[in-house]
Amino acid sequence: MQYQEGKIGRVFVIKFDHNDDLLLNLKELIINENVPSGMVFFWGH
Repeated sequence: MQYQEGKIGRVFVIKFDHNDDLLLNLKELIINENVPSGMVFFWGH
């Protein structure tokens, strides 16, 4: 078995508006906030 331990640094919670371009807005956030890596979870109704 192999595993790695990590630490959670910054956490962004983002609420998109109905007509937002998700990928464009995520790309802008990543560039503006200098995010080197991350995970994205989506949920909605």
